[in-house]
Amino acid sequence: MAHGAMKPCARHIALAALCAILFCSQFFFAACSSHSEGAAISTELGFVDILIGQGKTKEAMELLQKTEKLATTPLESMGVYKRYVTLGESDRAEKALKKALRKHKKDKQLLAVYGNFLLDQNKTKKALKVTKPLSGTEYGSIYAEAFLSYALETGWSADDLFGKTFFLLRGKKKNPDHTATAKEKFEVFYDSRFVPIYLDAARSTKLSRWARNAAALCMKEGNFAKASEAYTGSVDSLEDSLFWGSVFYDAGHYTESLEALLAGDSFPGPVALKIEHKALEADDYYLLEEDAAAEKIRSELIDVILAESANANAGLTSYAKQVLPVVYVNSAMYLKSKNDLAK
Repeated sequence: MAHGAMKPCARHIALAALCAILFCSQFFFAACSSHSEGAAISTELGFVDILIGQGKTKEAMELLQKTEKLATTPLESMGVYKRYVTLGESDRAEKALKKALRKHKKDKQLLAVYGNFLLDQNKTKKALKVTKPLSGTEYGSIYAEAFLSYALETGWSADDLFGKTFFLLRGKKKNPDHTATAKEKFEVFYDSRFVPIYLDAARSTKLSRWARNAAALCMKEGNFAKASEAYTGSVDSLEDSLFWGSVFYDAGHYTESLEALLAGDSFPGPVALKIEHKALEADDYYLLEEDAAAEKIRSELIDVILAESANANAGLTSYAKQVLPVVYVNSAMYLKSKNDLAK
């Protein structure tokens, strides 16, 4: 598998998407409304907040229950929900969301907030059903979290998870063929059918590790073009830069490979990784017919390798030993083409 092992994480990968929703619902009511009903609920919710701030929870609850009846839009309902949660009224908070969803069945923000609520309540199976419509949307990470959580909880094989979910979500119980071992529970996440799940997680969270999981599985199947499509547009470490540079390189997209590598140049990292990083940069420049730039990187690479070999406390990696002769030959060929072998 390519650089960087997959590390499935089944909780709180959806926070980035959820924060945006709750931020919106929190401050929506501070804005002026052109509708009297909207203005009324905004005012009432403001009074609820004041009562909560004063510690008058009983009065706040009474007013919130009356105010709930005024909620007509998804954002208003989420405002009511948020205050029930603040008051520690989980049952009422859930009822407020379910009531809103009966009116707005396809509202993605409501589904996302309700799905996250269910995950907080450890109602994973129900969360999986509720959030399924979010797959492929900006809130897909919440569905991904539900799916990954369910996979960990059940210990099902990939065939069980992807083959029986259709029946599972309709209330029919299906049992896996056997109890999974710890190794099997982990290895299930290497199945290529998890690619859309990882992509959902990556879209919302912008965390490269999820996109790398998806890309690694595509590369495992030999689908380098699809692997490159998982790139989120940025890198967060030298290893991440090398990973995406390698993905694009294997897909034959040398410009994109070079861009990913150059984006990681300033990151720190072990010398062995820097050697591999520089070697791929040189290859990209060469294939893009930027010979002078390729030679500059090769010169830097030779300096790094020789400096490392001179270090008494560190031996050259097998990769460095393998790449050094190739770099020397390529550099010599370039200098010969310039009639400058004296260097």
